[in-house]
Amino acid sequence: TRELPSPPSQPLISVSQSSSKQVTISWTPGRDGFAPLRYYTVQIASQGGPWWTYQYKIDPTLRTYTITNLKPFTTYQFRLKATNDIGDSGWSSESPITRTLPAPPDSIPQNVEVSPYTPTSVLVKWDPLEDWNGDDMGAGYRVQYCLITQQGVSTACPSAIVRGKNRTQTTIE
Repeated sequence: TRELPSPPSQPLISVSQSSSKQVTISWTPGRDGFAPLRYYTVQIASQGGPWWTYQYKIDPTLRTYTITNLKPFTTYQFRLKATNDIGDSGWSSESPITRTLPAPPDSIPQNVEVSPYTPTSVLVKWDPLEDWNGDDMGAGYRVQYCLITQQGVSTACPSAIVRGKNRTQTTIE
């Protein structure tokens, strides 16, 4: 008799195919319930939060799938269910927790202001970045500056490293 499909296996993570914004999962199908499988549905939990349904339905012939548009340096878990003509299976067990790789920040500091500070230095201020896409421990800013002369811009443009994601100013001598 035709019946609901059984859940797929626990999704496994392919670490070699993971990047800052995508993760590849693989699974083994459960029984089809003697009715053709129509698609798989994936749910995602991020940073231990609630499950949400991935927007794409997955072809029932696939056994691996790459989930895209994820956030860098973020932990994720995945689970999936199969759907046949009768209805849905239960959810698979949850995948192991995986973390996407870090990436450079998506944006640049805004509202950069430079003002005189002493006769030989300037004060540089900016708004802090919201999303670092990586480990905050090594986070910081690079402030590059160039001398402008009557001949044009100097080719030597030194930079100052400002350590700390919450730093919002530095002085340049």
